[in-house]
Amino acid sequence: MDEAVAALGEPTYTLMLRGRRVALYCCDCASLLPIAFAVDLILTSPPYNIGKAYAASSDMRSDYFAWLRAAVDAMGARIRRHGSVWLNVGHTSDRVPIAYRLWDASARLQLHQEVIWAFSRGVAAKHYFSPRHETLLWFSRAGEQPRFELDRVREPHDQRTCTCGTRNGKKRCNPNGKNPGDVWHIQTVAAGAGRAAKERQPHPAQMPLEIAARIVAGCGGEGLLLLDPFCGSGTSLVAAVTHGMDAIGIDVSREYVDLCKARLEAL
Repeated sequence: MDEAVAALGEPTYTLMLRGRRVALYCCDCASLLPIAFAVDLILTSPPYNIGKAYAASSDMRSDYFAWLRAAVDAMGARIRRHGSVWLNVGHTSDRVPIAYRLWDASARLQLHQEVIWAFSRGVAAKHYFSPRHETLLWFSRAGEQPRFELDRVREPHDQRTCTCGTRNGKKRCNPNGKNPGDVWHIQTVAAGAGRAAKERQPHPAQMPLEIAARIVAGCGGEGLLLLDPFCGSGTSLVAAVTHGMDAIGIDVSREYVDLCKARLEAL
């Protein structure tokens, strides 16, 4: 963390929480990602280019895919050995999944796995099936196996009713729980008067903490360093701190950087 902050310069805010340090920067991540510093895990959800109203502007830009591919390539240069880059991406306004245009964005990275985030709430479409999933792209450094601690993310299951296969007449269920698989049924963070989720923040595209916590638990580690270059509502930073990681958050909006600070201080 010290080396990264020394390279990046004075943060907008520095927080000490639960024995961990968080550095928040209010700027365009394109100005910081080219700087030589290293992290162990990048977890982020870039803008989707569908006209969402963020604090200071819309997320629309004419060069969106070239811009996003360049950002992914820059992220690839910041990852230490056995680290991971996780991108939460959805669909653009032309309904082509963003994941289809990003998997080969960087020669520094290789696609390790695609994970589907499935949910039941969302836009009610009239001319096509309503979209009810987003994609999580998990990248590792090219030619490397990323850090992954399966036992930290296992889901409990009933040994008596599980449908695992058998060996020598005994079920092959792991007594510590099952692998969550690559389709995650996690509800979106509800908004609106009288129905907003407890974790809801004033941000139009908030990642559920359950998603961030699973990724950090599986691919992070005590004392390691997380980076979110589009930190928004701060969900990834909360997950990092609660799992013993230091974190760096970057956002172009001062309103969202202040939101991250307040959310973290409330832990």
